[in-house]
Amino acid sequence: MSQPPQSGWGPDQPYGQSSPNGGYGDYGQSQQDGYGQPSPAEGYGGYGQDPSAASPSFGPSFGETEPAAPEKKNTTKIAVIVCAGCAVLALIVAIIGGGIFLFTRDGGESTGGAATTQEEPEEDEPAEEEPTEEEPTEEEPTEEEPTEEEPAEEEPAASGEGEGSREDPFAANQPFTLDDGEGGEIEVTFGNVDWDATEAIMDANQFNDEPGDGETYILVPVTVTYSGSESVSPSFLLSVSYVAGTGNSYREASAVAPNDSIHTNEIYDGGTEEFDLPFLIPEEAVEDGSFTVSALLDFRADDVWVAAE
Repeated sequence: MSQPPQSGWGPDQPYGQSSPNGGYGDYGQSQQDGYGQPSPAEGYGGYGQDPSAASPSFGPSFGETEPAAPEKKNTTKIAVIVCAGCAVLALIVAIIGGGIFLFTRDGGESTGGAATTQEEPEEDEPAEEEPTEEEPTEEEPTEEEPTEEEPAEEEPAASGEGEGSREDPFAANQPFTLDDGEGGEIEVTFGNVDWDATEAIMDANQFNDEPGDGETYILVPVTVTYSGSESVSPSFLLSVSYVAGTGNSYREASAVAPNDSIHTNEIYDGGTEEFDLPFLIPEEAVEDGSFTVSALLDFRADDVWVAAE
């Protein structure tokens, strides 16, 4: 069962006695939470007591004035900052104004009151340049000195195209082809004949025989080129005879020629060699005859004829 709330005033007590619940104690006695006594929890202190000695209060004690609020120091700083800002702004405005004045004062009046005369810029008329006639320079043609080219040594041309027969022989310096008798081919060219080669042959080798009375040595240059799968020796490649106009034939002489075939080397496919063939013939047969030619190892082929020129 709940108790009824106790009154703040409490029951009447005898004068001078303390009341356990009353708001006011006996006269002259100290009471808890009495008027003028310090209160541990209330906002008002006792009468005549220092309010700071009690717990925090909501206002001044009875009969005392409220302390004055402390002065705000920030207002002074703000004023100084505002003044400084105004001074900087005024300086900027003065600089800009001075710059505008300097740029525009040429078009206005001077500060001394003297009128300034504005000089109009003089327009320079462009000077008319007279066209200069340049005289054309006549270039003298350079005379090129003709260069003398040394004539190339031309090989003697063939006197005519023959067919290789006795009636129509191959011409000197005309190439012709022979079968070598072993599956290869030989391209042969006879040059022009040296009809008086006795001295050259005798100088080539001291063991060469002197020509007899009414005889002379002749030399004919020969060029051969081999085509085939084997190799050949030029000294054993051809069989050549000189046939005089009388019908007599003369085989290759047993003398050593200045450029003899025995001095040549073995040739293979595409190889070429040059050599001289010597003949000892009667003097009356000089420049009156032809050569017969065949491959040394081809016994079934007919001889071909080459003009002795």
